[in-house]
Amino acid sequence: MKCVDALSVLEQLAAGTASSEQGFSVLRAEGLIETVAPVAQTPLDDQRELLQKAQGHRLELRERIAQAADEAEVTRLKADLATLETKIRALRVHILEITEQQSVAEGAVQVGLRGWTLTWKGRELLEELSARRARLGETTLAQFQTEIQKVRSALADVARRAAVILKAISHKSADIDQAKGLPVADEVYARAAAVGLGGAAGDPLVLAERWLKLYQGLERRVPPTMAAVAAEALATHTRPVQEFGGLLTQLGATPAKATDDQTLCAILCWTEPDMETTIACANVLSSAFGDGPRAPAFLLASAECEPSDVVRVKAIEAAIAAEAGSDARMVACFLAISGDERAVERFSVRLAWLKRFSPDGMAITAAMLGLIDAEPVEVLDNLRLTASAIHDAKLSVGPVENMGLAAKLLLSLAIRSGFSLLPQASSKSGSIGAPGLSGSLPVPRLPPAALPAVATFHTASIHRWSWWAAHHVAHGHGGYG
Repeated sequence: MKCVDALSVLEQLAAGTASSEQGFSVLRAEGLIETVAPVAQTPLDDQRELLQKAQGHRLELRERIAQAADEAEVTRLKADLATLETKIRALRVHILEITEQQSVAEGAVQVGLRGWTLTWKGRELLEELSARRARLGETTLAQFQTEIQKVRSALADVARRAAVILKAISHKSADIDQAKGLPVADEVYARAAAVGLGGAAGDPLVLAERWLKLYQGLERRVPPTMAAVAAEALATHTRPVQEFGGLLTQLGATPAKATDDQTLCAILCWTEPDMETTIACANVLSSAFGDGPRAPAFLLASAECEPSDVVRVKAIEAAIAAEAGSDARMVACFLAISGDERAVERFSVRLAWLKRFSPDGMAITAAMLGLIDAEPVEVLDNLRLTASAIHDAKLSVGPVENMGLAAKLLLSLAIRSGFSLLPQASSKSGSIGAPGLSGSLPVPRLPPAALPAVATFHTASIHRWSWWAAHHVAHGHGGYG
C-alpha cells in the first residue's frame, strides 16, 4: 500500500468522513485501525450512586472503629472495611471501563455495518505521514515504516553513546573546577557536550578522555561557560591544540582570558582548512556590519559569504527584530546562509512552536533548524523523535533542556550524515554519526564546517533555557527575583 493512500484513509477516519472500507484490511493487519464493538449503554449514574453510597458507608465504618472499645468489635469492623474497600475499587474500575468503552464507541466512524477507529499506533503514523506529505511520492507504507524505524534506532544508538560520554565526564569535570578553585559549572554544559560528541565517530570513552584534557587546559584561556563547548569543538579534530591558544591571541585575546566573542570566533575558525583566509574575510564582513560582536561575521565567513550578503542579512534582521530580540543579528545570519527563500516565514513557524517550551533563548535554535532542508512540520516531527531518544537515555533534566539538546543532536547528525528521510528524495548516502549506525534525516543546507556553529551557539541557548526553567515561578526550586 502506498503511503499517500494510507494517509488518505487515516485522515478520513480521523475526520469522521470515511465512506468505504477500501484499504481498511491492510491497515487493520498493521494494527493501525480497529473495529469497535457496540457498547451496551450501562447507566453511569447508577454506578456512580453505588460508589457514593459505598464511600459514605466507609466513613461510617471508620468512625465506628475509632469509637469502638471492644477489641473483637474493632477486628470485625476492620474486616468489613477491607471488604468495602475492595468493592469501592471494583466500582471505580468498572466506571472507568464503561467510560472508556463508550468514549471509543462515540469516536468511532460508522462505515457500512461496522464502527472503525484509529489505534494509538495509527495516530502516530498519521502524524509522521502528515509531516512528510510533500515527499511521500511513490513510497510504500512498508518502506516508510522501515525508514522511520532506522531513524529511531540510529537516534537511540547515538543517545546511548552520549550517555556513556556523560557518565565519564560529569563528575570529573566538576573535580577539575574544584581543583582550580572555580565555581562548579552547571552540569548542563557537560550534558550538552556529551550530546554533541555522541554523534562523532570514534570510541566514546576516548572522546570523553580527550574532552576532559581539553576542558582542563582551556579553562585557563576561555570563560568558564565557554570551556565545555570549546573542548567539544576541539575534541573531534586532529589539529594541534596549541594552535587554538595562538588563534585566540591572533583574534585579540589577552594572555589572561579571552572574551566570549573571541572564543566563539576562534571555534568557528577551527575547522576551516585556511584559517587566515577565513579571518580576513570575517574582518571585512565585520566592518560591513559596524559595531557589535564579531561572531556573526565569522559565521558568514565560514559559510563563504561575500560582503554583499551583509545587505540581505540586515534586511532579514529588520524583519525578525521583534521576534528574535537581542539575538536578531545571529538569527539573521543563520537564515541568510540557509539559502531558503521562505526563511523568515519558516523561522516564525518553528519559533512559535519552540516558545511553548521556553519564551527565552529559542530564536537561535529556531533559526539553526532552518539549516535542515525540510518543511517546518517535518523538522519538528524529527525533533520529536530526537527528544524521545534524549529522554530515554536520561540525558536531560526537564522538558526545556530536553528539547534544546534534541535540537542540537538533530542538527549535528543532519550535518554529519547528509541524509534524506526517503530514499528517492536524494542520491546522497552514508551513516549517521559513529560507524555502524544507519538511518536517515533531511539533507542539511550546509557542509560539515557548520558543525562548530551548532555546538557554539546552541550551548549559549541551552544555558538560558536552563536558567529560565530553574527560576520560573512554576518550578519547584524556582523563586522570584
